Amino acid sequence: MEGEVLIKVDHVSKKFCRDLRTSLRYGLSDLGREVLGRQRNATLRKDEFWALRDVSFELRRGECLGLVGHNGAGKTTMLRMLNGLIKPDAGRIELRGRVGALIALGAGFNPVLTGRENIQVNASVLGLSKERIKEKFDEIVAFAEVGEFIDMPLQSYSSGMAARLGFSVAIAVEPDILLVDEVLAVGDHAFRLKAQRAMRQAMAQGTSVVVVSHNLHDISGNTTRCLWLEKGTVRMDGDTSAVSSEYMHAQTRRAAATDRAMFDYSPNRKGHVVLNTVSGPVAHGAGRELVIQDLSVPIDLDLDYVAVNTVNDEVVHAVNLVTTDGSYIARGAIKGRLDARAGEPFRIRLRITPPDLLPGRYHIEHFTWMPGGDMLEGVTDLVELEVLPAASLERLRGSGTLFFTEKMTDNAKGSVPLTIHFEQTARLS
Repeated sequence: MEGEVLIKVDHVSKKFCRDLRTSLRYGLSDLGREVLGRQRNATLRKDEFWALRDVSFELRRGECLGLVGHNGAGKTTMLRMLNGLIKPDAGRIELRGRVGALIALGAGFNPVLTGRENIQVNASVLGLSKERIKEKFDEIVAFAEVGEFIDMPLQSYSSGMAARLGFSVAIAVEPDILLVDEVLAVGDHAFRLKAQRAMRQAMAQGTSVVVVSHNLHDISGNTTRCLWLEKGTVRMDGDTSAVSSEYMHAQTRRAAATDRAMFDYSPNRKGHVVLNTVSGPVAHGAGRELVIQDLSVPIDLDLDYVAVNTVNDEVVHAVNLVTTDGSYIARGAIKGRLDARAGEPFRIRLRITPPDLLPGRYHIEHFTWMPGGDMLEGVTDLVELEVLPAASLERLRGSGTLFFTEKMTDNAKGSVPLTIHFEQTARLS
């Protein structure tokens, strides 16, 4: 049912003990209280701390929630409670439907068993019948790309292979709720794109997804909402772009041990750079709304910034092409040197070669990273594009293929590479 609440977390808290021996004693005490029908101890005892404290949220069918926060903030603890692996000490969790989870690398798998045997056991645990497992088996193996290793023990698999197999089983059971932790980070780029596409397809069919990741690019590209956990409590809950921007700014301050980030926020509060103007050649239009009349002509954008601190290093520029409904059509990234002096304006020219596109409106996202992953900029509404029907028709005539329309319509939702080029054209006076 559309709009149905599949996950309801109501004022949930969870505590742990720092000392193992004391933890075992407290665990036996809590178990005894439950057997006698009493509630768990709701206060902290010696050596205990709150891993999660008074967390509440709801997730409806077809939505994707991103959990962000530094290590130890409580993200994986929340996923484990959602999956029923541990119980909350206070509050209530309600889930509706079948749950598929990939929380820890190799979780639910036996390293001694072969890949084939692990698929059969794990899928059975997740609720599939023997007949259904047999129907899904080839699909699982093909998606995981482990066909030639399927009869080898799992302990001989690489971490990436184990992660691929685990995700393939989790998504194949067609869960109502899918829980995914950072484990996909060990997979290669091609599989991550394929996994993201599979998650979007599952969401379109009504699956609710909760994903934990430190990669804000993945969070911004897949989630419909974001929850920022800090020291076990909810610091911010809301729109993905707003939450991820505030979180990245806080992380940058934390890494620099100062209240001043590498760059200041842009005026629209979606980045970490003072972005003064965006302009394009007259042939494309003016300002931040560009009309595309010819898809064979590259889009040249001049981005004028002011640096807060001096930067002289190689950076990564990433560009996404996104539809108005949030579907990622194409992605591209390129490395190049950035030379900027503190307090001085500078300009970057960004050249984007558009892929095959149907008529309609799109927008461009632009992200810039320093070596090590610190984000300098994250602007989700760099420019708006309007592709005219004549531009698509002209590209179609020149393609010479009957499959062009289908390709333009889907574009694999993010798997199409986007050709980009950038150069720092000048320091501005």
